Amino acid sequence: MILPAFVTGVLDRRGSARTICFGVHERDSCLHAYDESYHRALFAEIERRRISDEAAGRTAADHHSRLRRVFGFVEQASVADDGGIVLPPLLRRKAMIKRAALVVGVGGSFEIWSPRVARDAADPLVRELADLRGQAAAPDDGMLAA
Repeated sequence: MILPAFVTGVLDRRGSARTICFGVHERDSCLHAYDESYHRALFAEIERRRISDEAAGRTAADHHSRLRRVFGFVEQASVADDGGIVLPPLLRRKAMIKRAALVVGVGGSFEIWSPRVARDAADPLVRELADLRGQAAAPDDGMLAA
């Protein structure tokens, strides 16, 4: 698949090694993707949440469960000069991504959705993006960007 310009532009501006980390989203049925610099920020956020959870009396099991959800399925792939990338097969299956994918920017990272799954998402904005991008895409398009 070819990553949209809003993703490759961020990689270029950050001076990233053009390596993307893909993982299963913590709550939604999509992939969460980010570069290595965001990986460090994500780990710091998980640590912040651990400290907050401990102060609230939550167990260490909650923290370890979160770690597994966020980092348990993480795989890396290199981005080609044209923005092309191969999604890891295990993660494609986990997110039910077949031929087309919907890419949604979410701050310092992005999500990759199966358009079919996105049309049934709990978030109305994701459903709307899937519907709008699906109307604009040709049937054989390999990437839908939002």
